Amino acid sequence: MIDAAVTGLEPFAAVRKACELTGKSRATLHRERNPEPPREKAPPEPRAPHPAALSWAEQQALLAVLDGRELGEAVDQAGALLAMVLGQDLDRDEAGVFRIARRVARDRVISTVDPETRHGHKTAARGFDGYKGHIGVDPDSEIITATVVGAGNAGDAAAAADCGPPRC
Repeated sequence: MIDAAVTGLEPFAAVRKACELTGKSRATLHRERNPEPPREKAPPEPRAPHPAALSWAEQQALLAVLDGRELGEAVDQAGALLAMVLGQDLDRDEAGVFRIARRVARDRVISTVDPETRHGHKTAARGFDGYKGHIGVDPDSEIITATVVGAGNAGDAAAAADCGPPRC
């Protein structure tokens, strides 16, 4: 109906004025009147292997060295951290297929170097990564009586209880 109104107004007013009067974008009108021909997609070129990638023989040699070997607690912890970092950004659909999550995981681990650091927010528009520091001060003497360091995503009320009287 709007297209018919624009077409009807064109003999009496310029396209710009007709679009303005009907509320139709000139860009949309142009795209509708001048559609692009469909583009043919070229098949993707096969990727070259990474320069540091192991050859098949090197992979087999590495597996032979590691087979049956106890790797230790540090490797177990690193594997668990890697699984957590990768898993927090994935969702599984009804068919069991993993997809990239369209959300931010609650209590999201943001660093493999310091796994306790978190996303925090000073305001809705201003965020930070790291920790929050809280200080308890005696109101009469203005002496610092307690300090608490908490995760960046933790609320201030949780830390206030840890500072004790007087309040943080």
